[in-house]
Amino acid sequence: DGDLADAVVSLLDLATGVVHATDITWGPLLDPRVVLIADDAAYLAVPETDTTSAPCVLHRIDGATGATTSLDMPVGTYNDLGFPRFHGSRAAWRIRETTDDLNGDGDLDDRVVHVLDTRPLALRNLGLAADEVHLAGDTLVALVPEAGQGGVDRNGDGDLGDRTPTVVDLATGRRTDVPYAAFKATIDERLAVFLVREAEQGQADINGDGDTQDAVFHVYDRRSGEVTVLGPSQGIGQPVIVDDPAVAYLVWEADASVDLNGDGDKQDNVIHVVAF
Repeated sequence: DGDLADAVVSLLDLATGVVHATDITWGPLLDPRVVLIADDAAYLAVPETDTTSAPCVLHRIDGATGATTSLDMPVGTYNDLGFPRFHGSRAAWRIRETTDDLNGDGDLDDRVVHVLDTRPLALRNLGLAADEVHLAGDTLVALVPEAGQGGVDRNGDGDLGDRTPTVVDLATGRRTDVPYAAFKATIDERLAVFLVREAEQGQADINGDGDTQDAVFHVYDRRSGEVTVLGPSQGIGQPVIVDDPAVAYLVWEADASVDLNGDGDKQDNVIHVVAF
């Protein structure tokens, strides 16, 4: 462009070590969002103007040459694309409603799940309002707010204040609603792990410790359709690893009020592994 003042998006080929410069620049205030890297190409959402509410258009960067192509595909605003999830040849994120009711509930208050496929290239609106979205292969899990998806009490606790998982098979379109008030999901293609607060699940004492103040891991198994409760209370910030057929997680003894490793105190984080 005749100057030396730009920061230019470039693509590094890890196999050859070759760096391909493109004609897409960074900023000066906003960076293009990397949406997906798949099939020897990178897909970037490039804002049309330098504002966070700017609409973005999808561009493809060829991995072999660095050549860029605008796909003339609107993919939401810059703010919508803060945390896209991608796996294999797909990416998923939430697009905020502005002028169109994207999930058909009669308002413009929601952020609705969209999925980008590259085989063939298409952007799908799943029509699901979501507070979180997670993607692994053909499996997508959206945590759907009851008030934002038609005002339906999806876990049967008498209120509309919860968000519950909807599991979507992206290959077939099949959807399964899992009737638990959930947050902090972690998934692979078969298993979806999420925390359930007892106070939000009809004040149920899920782990049987005499109170309703805990958050307890639950596992939804796509293969069997069953939900399994994982043991005692878990701390909200505890990590979990999902790798079919196993789930590994930590339990803080003070939360469970049990000496889980037999060392005479209740001050430890103890790893648990469950195979499905």
